[in-house]
Amino acid sequence: DIIQIECIKCDVSILSQVESAFREILVKFGETNQIHGIFHAAGILMDGAIASQTMEMMESVYAPKVYGAWNLHECCEKFELNKNLKHFVMFSSVASLLGNFGQTNYSAANSCLDSLVEYRRNKGMCGTSIQWGPWIEQGMAMNIKQHLEKVGMHGISNEMGIRVINDVILYQNTDLD
Repeated sequence: DIIQIECIKCDVSILSQVESAFREILVKFGETNQIHGIFHAAGILMDGAIASQTMEMMESVYAPKVYGAWNLHECCEKFELNKNLKHFVMFSSVASLLGNFGQTNYSAANSCLDSLVEYRRNKGMCGTSIQWGPWIEQGMAMNIKQHLEKVGMHGISNEMGIRVINDVILYQNTDLD
């Protein structure tokens, strides 16, 4: 099977932009059964001690992560994609499980992704939330590689991350019944 990946620029926190992106994909491919996977990897950091967290800081972290994930979920419902969707993958963070100093907003936002996946699965829809550790070759943790090594963490290389994603896809395509 040939897999085609489409990347379309939109602000996932704005439902109308997500709907437009879905319409663009559906026009291009013509049928809803052509869409087999959605991967949500949006996120930003707005770190600060809990006492200094503001609504603006919360909103800026929640918008791409939480609102974006929910908008993707809503569009899957609206455009009736869930029946053929094989992958609805959320890039969460281990911070949702362990927390992290100064990242209460980020930890909470990632926990929302984990909860959305549980909600989808309880409704019979596909969903996977990967609680990633820090990717060290790009992204938010790229500049803290030396700090991570000092505390005994090595981070995730691009190669390892792609291998994990491939394993997730292979696992989800395996009939376990």
